[in-house]
Amino acid sequence: MIQIFGPWGNLLLGVIFVLACFTICVGLVSACGNYFHS
Repeated sequence: MIQIFGPWGNLLLGVIFVLACFTICVGLVSACGNYFHS
């Protein structure tokens, strides 16, 4: 990744990982909340 995008490659990869983890976390919290609500 760093060979393609240069020094900004690490930052871009970090942002992608943070967004992926955040969306999975939100989905899990939403699913658990929906399960315990019903």
